[in-house]
Amino acid sequence: MRSLTIAIAMCLTGCATQQLNTGLQKLVGMPVDVLVSDWGYPSAQREIMGQTLYIWSNDGGVVAVPLYGGGAFAGRLTCTIEVAVNDDKIITHYQWNGNNGGCAAFARRIAH
Repeated sequence: MRSLTIAIAMCLTGCATQQLNTGLQKLVGMPVDVLVSDWGYPSAQREIMGQTLYIWSNDGGVVAVPLYGGGAFAGRLTCTIEVAVNDDKIITHYQWNGNNGGCAAFARRIAH
């Protein structure tokens, strides 16, 4: 049963990760307003190397998931997504860092 739980968790992680990457890749070349309408205003904005970065962050805190046979898996749910735009506010590239639990909400709300 434990291996089934781990397999399901790995699939969910891969699925959300793939959905986030696919959704963000489709937005390259589109106005950043598309993301703002899906996710709301970014948590931060900064200028670096002549480009504007919009940053969305999520910290869902620490969760503990009981494991079959005893014990628990604990982890922090985090996600940070940085989207670079040009002078016309068009998305030129992106990067993200986090885990499935923290990034799943962004992945679910991204425009398809």
